Order: sequence, then C-alpha cells, then structure tokens
Amino acid sequence: MNTPVYEFIDKAQYCNNIEELCSLVEKVLHNMGFSQWAYETKVDTPMGEQQHFFHKFPEKWVEYYMAENCFDVDPVVLEGKKLNTPFQWTHIYPKDLPKERQDYLALSREHGMHDGVAVPIPQAGGRKSIFSITGYENKTDITHAVEDKHQHLISIACAFHAIAADFIRDDAVPTPQNPLTERERECVVWTAKGKTSWEIS
Repeated sequence: MNTPVYEFIDKAQYCNNIEELCSLVEKVLHNMGFSQWAYETKVDTPMGEQQHFFHKFPEKWVEYYMAENCFDVDPVVLEGKKLNTPFQWTHIYPKDLPKERQDYLALSREHGMHDGVAVPIPQAGGRKSIFSITGYENKTDITHAVEDKHQHLISIACAFHAIAADFIRDDAVPTPQNPLTERERECVVWTAKGKTSWEIS
C-alpha cells in the first residue's frame, strides 16, 4: 500500500542534502493537503551545538514572528516544550488564554494556520526538536483532516527528524579551505618519518 509515509521514506533515500529533503517533505505534505510546515532542532556537531530552523511558511509571517519574538506567546511552542507526545494545536489551547496569545492566534489564522499537528521529539540532554504541520487547503475541514491524517503526519515528522539530523551533522563538518597538493602531502609524510629538507628535495 503506497501511503504518504511510505512515499516519503522511499524517496528520502535518494536525497543528497537537507535542501532536497525539505523539498520532498514539502511535496508529500502538499499532496496530503497541507501547505505549511516548520522544523526546529539543535544538533551536536564537531563545531559544538547548533540550532537549525527549516520551514515552508509565508515570508511575511516569518519576518513578523521573528521580529516580535512570538516564541514567547505561541501556544504551540510553549506547550511543545512541556509535552513529549504529539498533539493537535486546538486541543491544547486553554479557554482562558491571555489576550496577547489570543491576538497571536487571530493573526496566525489570517495566515492560514487554523489548526495543525505538532510533534515534539525528545533528544539527549533534555533538548527537544519540534515539527509542526498546518495550512490545510480547506480551512473549514482542517480539524477533521488533522484528526484523519494524524498518524501519517506524525510518522513523516519523525522520519524527517531522523534523516535530517545526519544531513545537518554532515554539513557542519568543516572542509579544508586549502587542501594539500600531492607533493605537499609527500613532504609531510617524509618529514614525519624524520627526513631532512635536503633528503626530501
């Protein structure tokens, strides 16, 4: 049976980098009716811990979100930090939301984010990655669509996380800016063996 999960995992093996993986997940989610997604993670690399954010959101929304530091009022982010299991956005909104969070939700709905699924993924050291999916093509049916496709969305998010981590770590490995020539490598080897400059020449 060719499910969206199978399609993603099958095609992901042919991705060569994180950009191709993002394009693939975007296509698979779009075929399921979802046009927007975001993934935030922290990864240990040879250069230390690095934070990464990949998304398919309207640029104006991302600019506003970053400029206004909406991390502090976004209920999905705030709950995602506390929960270890996937959740549907509208299921975690308390009835007595502070006005600033109500204003945030009203604005996010104007950008097509009426409901969605968030998948917190616990990592070592108490860290947590999170993958969110939203932007269903028919806003009046989004809650039903999220409930109906819940398991597929979660599986795709977890698979993306596992594959993306390898690409991110590989990209972080520094490459030599000025690789040695064949003759230079030969000189290094001879020097390591105790040869003098005169002998090497």
